Order: sequence, then C-alpha cells, then structure tokens
Amino acid sequence: MSYDRREFVKQLGVYFAATCSFSALAKPALAKPALGLWPGERTRKRRGSDRRYTDASARGNYGAIGCALDARGASAARRLGRISRSSGNRLIDRLYFVEADLLNRVARVRPDLAFIEDRTPNAFATPVSLFGSPYGTVLMGINLIRSESREGIMDPAPIMIMMHEWTHIKEFHTGARGRIKSMELLSDAMAGWYLQGKAIWRATQNLPSFNWYRAMRSIYDKGDYEFNNPHHHGTPRERLAALKMGATLAGRGVQNYDWAFALLRRQFRL
Repeated sequence: MSYDRREFVKQLGVYFAATCSFSALAKPALAKPALGLWPGERTRKRRGSDRRYTDASARGNYGAIGCALDARGASAARRLGRISRSSGNRLIDRLYFVEADLLNRVARVRPDLAFIEDRTPNAFATPVSLFGSPYGTVLMGINLIRSESREGIMDPAPIMIMMHEWTHIKEFHTGARGRIKSMELLSDAMAGWYLQGKAIWRATQNLPSFNWYRAMRSIYDKGDYEFNNPHHHGTPRERLAALKMGATLAGRGVQNYDWAFALLRRQFRL
C-alpha cells in the first residue's frame, strides 16, 4: 500500500505529540503506519540486535497455548524465522517500541518486544526470556504487521494485537491459566478495553477517531470453528463479543487495567 509522504509525516507528528504529552498518565498512544520502506531507503540493522536460533529439538514441537507459547513453544518459534529486536525499518521500530513502553506502564508487566520473520501472519507471547526481561517476550510477526496495517498510522488492528499479547504475559504472571479458549477471549476483551480507552482519550483531545470496523473485522476473521482442536481460540462471534465486552467496560468508566483484568478474568473463569 502506498501513502502520501507529506500526510504520513503530518500524522507521525500528531502521533508523537500526543504520545509524549500523555505518557506520564500511561495512556494509550495512537495507531501505527504500515510496515515498509520508503523508496530508496535502505534496511539498517542494529549491531547485536539480530539473533539466529537453530534449536534442533524444536522441530515440530510447538508447545503452544493459543498464541501464547510455553518453553517448548518458544523454542519452536525460533525455528519459524529470524527473531530480531528490529523490524528493519527505523520508523516502525520507533512507533512500536513507544507503544510497547505505554503497554508496559498500563499492564504493569515489561516483556521484551521483538520481531519475527513469520511465514504466515502471526504474533506470539511467551514467558521465556529471549532478550533478558524476566517477564518474557512478545514476538510481532513482520508479515502480520504488513497484513494488519491496511490504514497506515490510523489502523487500530496492530495495537489491538499488541494488547492481546501483553495480556497473555499478564496471564502468565498472575496465574490466570485455564482453558485456552478462555485465555484467548480474555486477551480479546482486554484489547477491546484498551482500544475503547484510546478512543475516549482521542475524543477528549479532538483527534480524529480510528476505524473501529477495522478492529472488529480483524478479530472476527481470526475466529475459528475447530471445536475439537486444543488450540481453539473461539468462534468469530465469540471473539467479537469479547472485544465488545472489554470496550463496554472501558466505556462505563473502568480505567484501571488491573481492575478491568480482574473483572474480565472472573467473567471467563480463569
């Protein structure tokens, strides 16, 4: 997808102005641009940021809990593609790490954010530390960022997915374990809570609203009907309902993440 560079830079300025003015309150930032280099821009690699994993024991052993990975799953993820602290695009890196810092403050967990060269669009969360954080690691797929960033910097879908993965990290560190489907729906609900909080704040700042339909369409499309699959995430309607449940909670004035997490955790019996 191509973008008008002037409009992109203008939106980028709004993004950072809003983020810096609001970060002290740990409020959400705005959305992100699509992944990709400007014509003529070269990929720059940070020295020491790339890691290549060749764990032979990971072959065919995914150890997945939905899109959350245990130790075996984290080992398998290393086989899926190159894992790096950089996406290869400095603007994308900056935007995503700013959002990650805000998510850390909101959710009160501090996993490392890294990028994985995913063959199929996906994102993962694991309690295993790949870069030193005691909370674990969130892996955002580069192909996932490309496929979900259809509206550029104003697209809410990638941010929704980031909060989904951060909630898995919260589940790991609070013992909120149970049925995979319940864990996934709780993460969907917290993603809805986060997006609604973002929308409310944007309205107070007279900023344009993002496209809620994109977020709802994205979560709906990720539902499945594989009821006998142990990694069943929920049907499209169930995942959409969970997103709306979290958004409703934020709309009713629940502004604290831990409070919202506790209420929704009880709802999903975790």
